Amino acid sequence: MGFLRHILAAVVVLLLGLVAAPALAQDDARAKARELGDRGFELFQERRFEEANAHFRRAEALFHAPTLQLMIARTYERLDQLADAAAMYRQIVEEELSVDAPDAWRDAQRTAGEELATLTPRVPKLVFTPAADVSVTIAGQPAPLRPPDAGGDAEARLAEANPGSHAVRASRAGTVI
Repeated sequence: MGFLRHILAAVVVLLLGLVAAPALAQDDARAKARELGDRGFELFQERRFEEANAHFRRAEALFHAPTLQLMIARTYERLDQLADAAAMYRQIVEEELSVDAPDAWRDAQRTAGEELATLTPRVPKLVFTPAADVSVTIAGQPAPLRPPDAGGDAEARLAEANPGSHAVRASRAGTVI
């Protein structure tokens, strides 16, 4: 009987360890993300935006937080990667936060909306009016075409782009047109 009790106790300890291990791993990831985010913020304040962006993106990969995404968007904006900044701000604004989300996440979402509204007029836009069977790529990547804002041509599609030169290609059934 004592042997059975020891086996049962060992099984219980093992099961508790399996339940606790993911929580400890998540705490470790969160702590590492906080460390990376703090260093990213220091780099941001030092105007070392590329390094700051890399730290914020690594932190976000470990632990999702709209506050980290907000800083990623801000570094993109400082690096003149305006389309990337706008896309990140949009991602923050469009995320459905849980009812128990931290206030800092809600503040980040509100701030992202404000900063997106200010940034949007500055983002370069490529305007296309492609036929339904035409695909468009920018720098070899499928163009993220979306309808224009109110008042534009209903058939037109916009693609935001970072400032600079871009290779744009339109094709139909694999043939460049």
